[in-house]
Amino acid sequence: MMEKQSLSGVYAPIPTPFDADGAVAHDKLTENIAKWSETPLAGLLVLGSNGEFAYLSDKEKLEVLRTAHQAIPRDKLFIAGTGCESTRCTLELTEQAAAIGAD
Repeated sequence: MMEKQSLSGVYAPIPTPFDADGAVAHDKLTENIAKWSETPLAGLLVLGSNGEFAYLSDKEKLEVLRTAHQAIPRDKLFIAGTGCESTRCTLELTEQAAAIGAD
């Protein structure tokens, strides 16, 4: 049985940074997460509408989630935006996000 988690507190929907060539700037994402993690936020929402979800390929989405998982401290909740155009795609991405380590 899964452990219940509290959703009390403030969760920031974070942007996904890009470099000048339009590629995801994973180093900047890591830096930003480190800064936000120093605040009293309860957690971070990665790949929400602020996270450019609709403009990333499936591969890029998974790479962003992996980077975020490595950078977000374990005392912060890691919420992954996984809502897609279809139920099937949403379930697949949700399962992949959970396997990466999203809460």
